[in-house]
Amino acid sequence: MSKTSIKNIVAVAILAAMALCLAAIYHSGERLGEGMQGPSKIGLAPDGTIWVASHGGLHHFNAAGERKEKLALSALGRDPVISELLPLSDGTLVLAEAVPSAAYRCNVATLRCAAITAKIADAVGPTAHALMIAADEKRRRFYVSDNANHRLILIDFDGKVLDVTAPRRVLYPNELAVEKPGQLVVVDTTHRRLVRVPVERDAFGPDLWQMKTDTALARPGRGLPMDLAPSSDGGWWVLIARDGMKEADLVLFGADGKALKRVDLGLASDPTQIAMVPDGLLVAEPTRATLTRIAPDGSVAGPWGDSAFQAELDGLRASRSWWRALRFAAQMLLVAFPIAGVFLLWRLGERLPVRPPLVVPASPTPVESGIHWLEVRPEFRRRARKMLIVMLAVICSLSGAAVLIYAWSWEGFSRFEAIFFFVIFAASALAPLALLIRPPRAWRMRMGTDGRRFFLDPGNGKVEEHSFSELAISNGQQLLVGRRLIALRLGAGALFAEEELRGYIFARIPPSGRVDPLRLFVRALDRGSRELWLVLIIFAIGALLLALPKLFPAMAAYFKAIATHLLNS
Repeated sequence: MSKTSIKNIVAVAILAAMALCLAAIYHSGERLGEGMQGPSKIGLAPDGTIWVASHGGLHHFNAAGERKEKLALSALGRDPVISELLPLSDGTLVLAEAVPSAAYRCNVATLRCAAITAKIADAVGPTAHALMIAADEKRRRFYVSDNANHRLILIDFDGKVLDVTAPRRVLYPNELAVEKPGQLVVVDTTHRRLVRVPVERDAFGPDLWQMKTDTALARPGRGLPMDLAPSSDGGWWVLIARDGMKEADLVLFGADGKALKRVDLGLASDPTQIAMVPDGLLVAEPTRATLTRIAPDGSVAGPWGDSAFQAELDGLRASRSWWRALRFAAQMLLVAFPIAGVFLLWRLGERLPVRPPLVVPASPTPVESGIHWLEVRPEFRRRARKMLIVMLAVICSLSGAAVLIYAWSWEGFSRFEAIFFFVIFAASALAPLALLIRPPRAWRMRMGTDGRRFFLDPGNGKVEEHSFSELAISNGQQLLVGRRLIALRLGAGALFAEEELRGYIFARIPPSGRVDPLRLFVRALDRGSRELWLVLIIFAIGALLLALPKLFPAMAAYFKAIATHLLNS
């Protein structure tokens, strides 16, 4: 088997192994995703019972934490992950989903759901992504937090739109709470506050009160409020998350708006919702599959729920641990396989026999039909190949590190974004591999002369003929042949034997063709050198991208807003 065939087999094996790793990472991410989340939503019913959304179902508990019933979300025609769970006094449940963005009122006895947000699109435009709902049953009103559209919507129980907030009054609003009839408390995430809004006239009135949630008690990087629950002393429990709405801190604020304490839930905690229950505060963590009770004094009282429910969560955690281990192993192998392949290719290049160069005793260079050909030196090819292998190892290491850093925050991105980033990382890591499998044309280039004319084979086997008067040289580094600008020396050294190049080629170039670098540059532009014009265009585009934000400062914000809108949609 030839050296090239063995190297091709190794390269294909590396690609196949990396593809399997990417598939394992993607599949384990799927298994860790929507279908296997732990407790994510908590709803306190008017009769004192508690509903919990977890691992694809709705679990109904009494106040003591004993499960009364379990209902699969699929039986209601809903997805395993919901953005709202709101029990009403008549026994129905309000459920909301992010995809499609909609809310439903579901009868758990008949297993039928009716949309309550269907009329919003025609009245004020469609909602986007996750919705949160609060209800004022005495006034028969629903309050909808349309997070991605930065607005609150007031509808009646028939779905008729009564009012919507002004643009940018709230930014990424999250959870809502009806503090008393006619007053709504909103988590205004990007404004980093809780705000009380009057709604007794079926319209969103001016703010009555606000409480800023910035506090030194939260861990570094946490500043985005995402959920709230009233405390027994008139204050507020608030979840304050970092970017991506992850790894939130649980902070208690007093009635005067001052932060009093932070509850330590552990370094790996990632709570998403809190809710007051008769014996304390419940904290839901879907990624860790835990439902924890916080005692009235702020201490962690332990898991909440009966033994059967906790056993299900134990099984869910064990399953998630397995898929996390598989994903981590695949991430490690995604880095290890290219490095091992690079080392193997290097050793193959050192150990496999090198095809001897063509030697014609009658002449120091190959002669065909009276033409003396100069070929790229084998030493240059070997040195360039080693440089590519080192480059491949460095890029693989950097890309692997980027994959690991990105994968640690995997759940914060959509499926499309995840696939896009992994493809970019893999393509970046394997870019030099293509040059190892099939060397570039410059490595296969030949120059020749019959004493009167110059011949160039650019590496594709098509020989070009030129007179020496068409050639120009600058310091023996760059050779201009017609419109082609050829580099005679690269990072791996000189492409051709310099003595032969001077004797066969340079000596026949007339004095008018021996110019300084600047004149060679001008002459190449004048002849329309594609290589040089491409470099100039790339340089001009880069300079333009750097200069435009300085000249037009509003442009950066404009394009950032467009990108944010596209990602949110």
